[in-house]
Amino acid sequence: MNDELIRKTAEEVFGIKALRPLQKEIISTVVKNFGTGGSSLLAVLPTGGGKSVCFQLPAVLAEGITIIVYPILSLIRDQSSSLMKNGICHEVLTGESDKNHFLLRVMSGEVRIIITNIESLLSPLILSFLSARKVSLLVFDEVHTVISWGESFRPAYLEAKRISRLLRPEQVLAFTATLDGYTSKRLEELLFTSKPKVIRDNTDRPNIFYHRVRSLFPVKDCIALLTPENRRPAVVFVRSRARAEVLTALLSPYFPTLCYHAGLPPEERRAAEEIFFKSSDHVLCATVAYGMGVNAPGIRSVVHYDIPEKASDFLQESGRAGRDGKSAESFTLIRSSAKSPLVHAFSDEGCIRMRLLSLMGKVMDSSCSGCDGCSGTFTPAWGEDMIMKEAGRIPFLHTGHSLLRRLCHMKEFRSVSRTEIREAVNILIREGRIRVFLGHLYVKRK
Repeated sequence: MNDELIRKTAEEVFGIKALRPLQKEIISTVVKNFGTGGSSLLAVLPTGGGKSVCFQLPAVLAEGITIIVYPILSLIRDQSSSLMKNGICHEVLTGESDKNHFLLRVMSGEVRIIITNIESLLSPLILSFLSARKVSLLVFDEVHTVISWGESFRPAYLEAKRISRLLRPEQVLAFTATLDGYTSKRLEELLFTSKPKVIRDNTDRPNIFYHRVRSLFPVKDCIALLTPENRRPAVVFVRSRARAEVLTALLSPYFPTLCYHAGLPPEERRAAEEIFFKSSDHVLCATVAYGMGVNAPGIRSVVHYDIPEKASDFLQESGRAGRDGKSAESFTLIRSSAKSPLVHAFSDEGCIRMRLLSLMGKVMDSSCSGCDGCSGTFTPAWGEDMIMKEAGRIPFLHTGHSLLRRLCHMKEFRSVSRTEIREAVNILIREGRIRVFLGHLYVKRK
């Protein structure tokens, strides 16, 4: 009976003719647990794995209220749009919401799905109101952020167990696309009042080809990588809001570019999301605020201008590409100034995919489906060939100063600062690509 009900609901409400095996397993587990008392589930699905339907569909079938908790507003808006598209009645609760309107809608019984954030849920008025109602599902999505962003950054999540005890949901569900051993253990301690059942899929995304670029001029590399139209739309991930804004300005003359970070006014973020979602050629310069769950299926490439701290964060962000199942690309810029502990995963010519999975505690159970280490096709860094060619044109012709002066006068380098050129030359000297003898430069012949 449950299987037929799930199949009909998937097709009639969500337009899904056939659920994927893992989706079906998760949904069946949740639906079968209705009315059996409290239970917990931690589900790990890769980006693009269709996890939203794993809690949206049971929410439609549940007798009581479903509360879905997200870490950022963009995901709340994205989830609300998804539910509206399918004609599913719901209510959004954030700091901007009209609380009286919200309470009346839920009290009327018209609304049984609530999308919110942890801070709004902690309101004494809201907790008191909801605790008097039957809560079927309490869902936490993108739960890895509780740990990866730092527990002190969102201390409200430390109250998740208290919320669960007050609301007494039939089931507590947690979803994420990436999960390592430590995060899994810590989430069990923070979110669940009982040990959760874990349903896990492979975090590998075989449709993404991983590249590394030994970058000397990262802005120029971004331009070179994203100029081909088949690599757009694209997301360029950076570590700071300021860098997102500066990079947006620098890339805008070459292709339509948008900025996205948590410090922008909500209406600006919403406008950027809507434009990017519909675009076929935009580039979005973003912080981690765009690194989760926002469902733009047509992204063809992701560039990591800055390398994240953890493999789980990298996989989450690179996984924005190719959510439609088509081939996509991930480019990581390796700069000499990179401080991330993850940089060693890209530091030589070995298999990137194998290293990333290993850092997640996984073993690659088949051959690599695409990375430059396995294919031997490495993406050249912008400017390197030109510097090497000039340095090696006549052995011992240049000193470091005369090479710098010569490069600054070349038309190709006119849009690059003298400081950047000097640092690029110094990097090539430190790495032994350019040799120094008695103050003069030469390039060792191959």
